[in-house]
Amino acid sequence: MKKITFLIFFYSMFGFSQTNELCDLVFSKKDNFDILKIFEDKIPKEFKIIDTTETWNPKTFYLENIDLNDKDVMAEIEKEEHHPYHFAYLFSDKLLNIKVNEIEKKRLSEIAQNIKSKKIELKGENYETVKQFKQKKGFYFLVTEPIYSENGKIAFLEISIKKKDVFLGEKTDDYFGVLIIMFEKNESGNWNQIGIKKHLIL
Repeated sequence: MKKITFLIFFYSMFGFSQTNELCDLVFSKKDNFDILKIFEDKIPKEFKIIDTTETWNPKTFYLENIDLNDKDVMAEIEKEEHHPYHFAYLFSDKLLNIKVNEIEKKRLSEIAQNIKSKKIELKGENYETVKQFKQKKGFYFLVTEPIYSENGKIAFLEISIKKKDVFLGEKTDDYFGVLIIMFEKNESGNWNQIGIKKHLIL
């Protein structure tokens, strides 16, 4: 437990020194946000991010007591539309799965479970943090604190999408979707986005 506590402190000090770099990558790629256009909405020119982080879902990294190598288990999971394997578990993507071993997945999940929400201040070419989204209609965003692999070469960031609207005269403010992004550091020490899981919340 002491090790996990230390790692959380470490990420707090180290993580946000690189969060802007990760956000620069994510928000510069319009393809990352193509789910916003599903109902003929437009991708914002400037992304407004709430200045308090969201917490992680530990099942993003590890599904406890589930043997994903068992064909019968996987057959059952495929039938369960709302199973976390489909909407939360990042490594359902086979290309990303081979990058991280089972021990590391469990470690990441333990760290995710203990990270608390905190204030942030981010600003980039087309994004910035705000205390609240004041517009009556439109998309705004919440980010997690990044999590890093033990060797520091892989990073993870989650972005929740919320949408304010007016439906039948009633104001709505609901979760619209979730993006889970995986990055890898190259030999030059720069981050590259290597995968993304998109989940539309209906």
